[in-house]
Amino acid sequence: MCIRDRYRRWTLDGLDFVVRTQVDSYVQTDMGQQKFLKVCALNESDLSSEWRKKYEFNKGALLSAEFRNNMNKVSRWLCEAYLAGVSDLKVGLISRSDAKDSKKHSLIGVESLSRKNIEQTIGFKMNEGWAYLKYLIEYLRGQEDGEYALVKPSYRQTIRIYKVNKDKEEEQN
Repeated sequence: MCIRDRYRRWTLDGLDFVVRTQVDSYVQTDMGQQKFLKVCALNESDLSSEWRKKYEFNKGALLSAEFRNNMNKVSRWLCEAYLAGVSDLKVGLISRSDAKDSKKHSLIGVESLSRKNIEQTIGFKMNEGWAYLKYLIEYLRGQEDGEYALVKPSYRQTIRIYKVNKDKEEEQN
């Protein structure tokens, strides 16, 4: 596996910006072209869920349920893949070999999935992501110059924006 940085230019309402993205791997197509891939892993957090049995008999239902249970992680993967120009993801399902040993794991399986199929499964819409970015840019443009911190509280679907006060920060150091 190779990790490669890929720079992509985007324009959003007249504002140009460059994004550094990462491509995890690639495959050679029949036409001799490189098709970029994103490699991801889902970890079995509840060992009583018996992924091994479910994977053998109903892969689709297992993946669909795990994508919904890990919505934030999967949405991040999809956004990263979109920005990098990646159309396919390789998703590995990882389980602990022994419930008490956090260092030994087993690879249950690897699935090759298209980004668009995963987007449909979890209802991900990249247009909404662009709308959030546009709102954030417009909001920050309306603020006075300075540094701001974006904070996402745990278990909440909100983001708070705080202005960093340089004077207080220097006093604490």
